[in-house]
Amino acid sequence: MTMLDKDLSYKLYSDEIIYRPPPESESILLQVAVGCSYSECTFCREQAHHRFKAYPLGEVEEKIAILASLPENKHKTELFFVGENCMVLPTQHLVAILQAVHELLPQVQHINMYARAVEILKKGRADLSLLRDLGVSSLYVGVESGSDRILENCRKGETVAQMLEALQLLDQLGLTYSLSSIIGLGGEELSWENATKTAEFYNQVHPWSIRLMTLSPEKGTTMAADIAAGRFHQLPPWKTILEERLLLEKLEVEDCLVYGNHFSNLLPLVAKWRQDQETVLEKMDEIICSLQPELVHSKDFDHM
Repeated sequence: MTMLDKDLSYKLYSDEIIYRPPPESESILLQVAVGCSYSECTFCREQAHHRFKAYPLGEVEEKIAILASLPENKHKTELFFVGENCMVLPTQHLVAILQAVHELLPQVQHINMYARAVEILKKGRADLSLLRDLGVSSLYVGVESGSDRILENCRKGETVAQMLEALQLLDQLGLTYSLSSIIGLGGEELSWENATKTAEFYNQVHPWSIRLMTLSPEKGTTMAADIAAGRFHQLPPWKTILEERLLLEKLEVEDCLVYGNHFSNLLPLVAKWRQDQETVLEKMDEIICSLQPELVHSKDFDHM
């Protein structure tokens, strides 16, 4: 989107920084909610705010009208719902928004959003099918870790089994999904478990893309307090590379984009899996050996 004047930007978005996944860089960005309805994950900035708000339909319709008036949006066919957990909104509210999008932006064909696995399960087959038929195409789901122990420690509020069930339902309905997880979420003690269990989870599902981020808890979160108090031992930078390398070594998904270009990551990465797997691992080995040559003498990083 081109730069907007302050008055127009204020009408469209609640924050100066608009959070959206990398694949949505060219999408129309429609804010339908702010914050996360859950806001309990110990590592997340939203835990410090608890500011979830869903915008009334009238306000959302005003935003759609503004977006439809912008010349740069005339030919865009992708739209993204801004808000960290839009799937929690009542189905009829989402339906009304989708109908307004199609009325004012008739060229839009694909509408995407963030969703928690538990909200996908609550919607169920009938409501998800309805949303799909009205243009919802792809969901972005934060897996965070494939380890139930780590999910419980960070108060994710979901289990591996629930996430697997939700993604299998999306597969059955023909809804695509992109997943994300956090390097270092298990700390030093559970680094190996975080890498191997997360790769194991990914290998059971069929994501369109995977986004890898590195743990970087903000001030005011439980995780930040635990690190400061010595209750959680955060990985040093070179060990985050080891953990990421181990995850990628065991990752067996096919025809999947892997993004490791979040600002928190030490190494930038954008790759097609599994076509680029060998090349990526070789480059990571070179970097790892240059950082810690006395500690790394082979490609076996199973014991970190």
